[in-house]
Amino acid sequence: MTVAVISRIGWRRGRSYAAKLTEDRSLVVGLVLVVGVAVLAAGAAWIAPYSPTRIDVREILAAPSAQHLLGTDELGRDMLSRLMFGAQVSLGVASVSVALAAVVGTALGGIAGLRRGWTEIAVLRTTDVVLGFPTILVAIVLMAILGVSLTNMVIALAVGYTPQFVRISWGSVLVLREQSFVQSAKLSGRSAAVIVLRHLVPNMVPELLVQTTLSFGGAILAESSLSYLGLGVQPPLADWGSMVSTGQEYISASMYYMLFPGLAIALTVLGFNLVGDGLTRLLDPRRSRLAR
Repeated sequence: MTVAVISRIGWRRGRSYAAKLTEDRSLVVGLVLVVGVAVLAAGAAWIAPYSPTRIDVREILAAPSAQHLLGTDELGRDMLSRLMFGAQVSLGVASVSVALAAVVGTALGGIAGLRRGWTEIAVLRTTDVVLGFPTILVAIVLMAILGVSLTNMVIALAVGYTPQFVRISWGSVLVLREQSFVQSAKLSGRSAAVIVLRHLVPNMVPELLVQTTLSFGGAILAESSLSYLGLGVQPPLADWGSMVSTGQEYISASMYYMLFPGLAIALTVLGFNLVGDGLTRLLDPRRSRLAR
């Protein structure tokens, strides 16, 4: 009986969220953009018309045509195929770096909020130092120290986005730490890490979900910026940022070279930002009421 009641409540709540989602046009547009890019990235090996490294000297800097829908680059490589495979790199780097930032930042912020004292001071002051600089600047400094590689770029971006999750986790824990279920876990002798992961994180899911979505867009933009500066993905791998950088050299011969990768970056970041804003309205009733 109890299971049936819980199931009905969950079903009703799910239908309520689904109705609100379809009413939010900007959220729907954002989801379409994000899902579209994700599908192209996941299916690049089967959907892409050519290999991203296939060179055709007879089609150098060709304009869009039936054979090459988005034209070709300076080596005659198909732009559409390279954009698809470049999406794999951008989404892959963003996924891993944001996931690391979310896990580490949530744990550090939660432990700082539970233990207070010097632990809280050390974590928050370190967070303030990192937050005092733009994320891209932090990433550039770390890349200069660690060296240019895909792994180091993931680490650099993860470090840059960790403070945002620390602040969200810490603020949520300050509100939740006095609740009876947290006090019971403390009295039972559970460690701070266990309390954070098992008892506090489930109550922070809405805030963490919104921040994760917004961080995705920022991470993609930061990854493209690093590649644009030559600190990210290295040739012959396809990457949106490096394509924009190289396209600048050939803008007089082909404006499409730089245009399409730039649009891919802009639309993907826009999609994640729209989804993040939409989730904020969907999951935060107070903001929903204020927006009416």
